[in-house]
Amino acid sequence: MRQSITFYPARVKSRLDPIFDPIFAGRVLEEFSRQGRTIRSTGQPVEKEEVLTSRQIEVLTLLAQGLIYKEIGAKLFLSERTIKYHMDEIIERLHLENRRQVIKYARRMNLDKK
Repeated sequence: MRQSITFYPARVKSRLDPIFDPIFAGRVLEEFSRQGRTIRSTGQPVEKEEVLTSRQIEVLTLLAQGLIYKEIGAKLFLSERTIKYHMDEIIERLHLENRRQVIKYARRMNLDKK
Protein backbone atom coordinates (compact mmCIF):
# COMPACT_ATOMS: atom_id res chain seq x y z
CA MET A 1 0.00 0.00 0.00
CA ARG A 2 1.25 3.42 -0.91
CA GLN A 3 1.59 6.18 1.67
CA SER A 4 1.05 9.81 0.79
CA ILE A 5 3.26 12.46 2.24
CA THR A 6 1.84 15.88 3.03
CA PHE A 7 4.06 18.88 3.66
CA TYR A 8 2.86 21.62 5.97
CA PRO A 9 4.51 25.03 6.21
CA ALA A 10 6.18 25.81 9.52
CA ARG A 11 3.70 28.64 10.08
CA VAL A 12 0.48 29.24 8.25
CA LYS A 13 0.40 32.89 7.24
CA SER A 14 -2.74 34.91 7.12
CA ARG A 15 -3.56 36.96 4.05
CA LEU A 16 -2.62 40.10 5.98
CA ASP A 17 0.94 39.04 6.79
CA PRO A 18 3.54 40.77 4.61
CA ILE A 19 5.16 38.59 1.98
CA PHE A 20 8.48 40.45 2.15
CA ASP A 21 10.41 41.82 5.06
CA PRO A 22 9.41 45.54 5.37
CA ILE A 23 13.05 46.70 5.19
CA PHE A 24 13.65 44.68 2.02
CA ALA A 25 10.40 45.94 0.49
CA GLY A 26 11.43 49.54 1.27
CA ARG A 27 14.76 49.07 -0.48
CA VAL A 28 13.09 47.59 -3.56
CA LEU A 29 10.62 50.49 -3.76
CA GLU A 30 13.43 53.00 -3.26
CA GLU A 31 15.36 51.45 -6.16
CA PHE A 32 12.30 51.52 -8.42
CA SER A 33 11.78 55.16 -7.51
CA ARG A 34 15.43 55.99 -8.22
CA GLN A 35 15.28 54.29 -11.61
CA GLY A 36 12.10 56.15 -12.48
CA ARG A 37 13.89 59.50 -12.03
CA THR A 38 16.66 58.78 -14.53
CA ILE A 39 16.86 58.27 -18.25
CA ARG A 40 18.13 54.76 -18.81
CA SER A 41 20.48 55.65 -21.65
CA THR A 42 22.19 58.68 -20.08
CA GLY A 43 21.58 58.28 -16.37
CA GLN A 44 20.73 62.00 -16.13
CA PRO A 45 17.96 63.06 -13.71
CA VAL A 46 14.59 63.82 -15.29
CA GLU A 47 12.43 66.66 -14.05
CA LYS A 48 8.75 65.86 -13.89
CA GLU A 49 7.99 68.82 -16.15
CA GLU A 50 9.76 66.98 -18.95
CA VAL A 51 7.03 64.35 -18.70
CA LEU A 52 4.26 66.95 -19.20
CA THR A 53 3.23 68.62 -22.42
CA SER A 54 3.45 72.41 -22.72
CA ARG A 55 -0.36 72.62 -22.46
CA GLN A 56 -0.36 70.56 -19.28
CA ILE A 57 2.27 72.87 -17.79
CA GLU A 58 0.07 75.85 -18.69
CA VAL A 59 -2.90 74.23 -16.94
CA LEU A 60 -0.74 73.36 -13.94
CA THR A 61 0.60 76.92 -13.70
CA LEU A 62 -2.87 78.47 -13.76
CA LEU A 63 -4.14 75.94 -11.25
CA ALA A 64 -1.24 76.79 -8.90
CA GLN A 65 -2.24 80.45 -9.18
CA GLY A 66 -5.63 79.58 -7.73
CA LEU A 67 -7.84 79.49 -10.82
CA ILE A 68 -10.69 77.00 -11.08
CA TYR A 69 -11.23 74.77 -14.13
CA LYS A 70 -13.78 77.11 -15.70
CA GLU A 71 -11.40 80.11 -15.40
CA ILE A 72 -8.46 78.10 -16.74
CA GLY A 73 -10.59 77.01 -19.69
CA ALA A 74 -11.59 80.61 -20.42
CA LYS A 75 -7.95 81.80 -20.33
CA LEU A 76 -6.77 79.00 -22.62
CA PHE A 77 -9.86 78.97 -24.85
CA LEU A 78 -10.65 75.39 -23.86
CA SER A 79 -13.73 73.74 -22.39
CA GLU A 80 -13.93 72.84 -18.72
CA ARG A 81 -14.12 69.20 -19.78
CA THR A 82 -10.79 69.52 -21.63
CA ILE A 83 -9.19 71.05 -18.54
CA LYS A 84 -10.45 68.09 -16.47
CA TYR A 85 -8.93 65.76 -19.06
CA HIS A 86 -5.57 67.55 -18.77
CA MET A 87 -5.76 67.30 -14.97
CA ASP A 88 -6.37 63.56 -15.16
CA GLU A 89 -3.36 63.23 -17.43
CA ILE A 90 -1.20 65.38 -15.12
CA ILE A 91 -2.20 63.28 -12.10
CA GLU A 92 -1.35 60.09 -13.96
CA ARG A 93 1.95 61.29 -15.42
CA LEU A 94 3.20 62.70 -12.10
CA HIS A 95 2.05 59.58 -10.25
CA LEU A 96 -0.08 61.62 -7.86
CA GLU A 97 -3.45 60.76 -6.42
CA ASN A 98 -5.56 63.91 -6.46
CA ARG A 99 -5.87 67.60 -7.30
CA ARG A 100 -4.57 68.67 -3.88
CA GLN A 101 -1.29 66.84 -4.46
CA VAL A 102 -1.01 68.40 -7.93
CA ILE A 103 -1.45 71.91 -6.51
CA LYS A 104 1.09 71.21 -3.76
CA TYR A 105 3.56 69.90 -6.36
CA ALA A 106 3.01 72.92 -8.64
CA ARG A 107 3.61 75.37 -5.80
CA ARG A 108 6.71 73.47 -4.67
CA MET A 109 8.01 73.86 -8.24
CA ASN A 110 7.20 77.63 -8.06
CA LEU A 111 4.72 77.42 -10.92
CA ASP A 112 2.43 79.78 -9.03
CA LYS A 113 5.03 82.55 -9.51
CA LYS A 114 5.04 82.40 -13.33
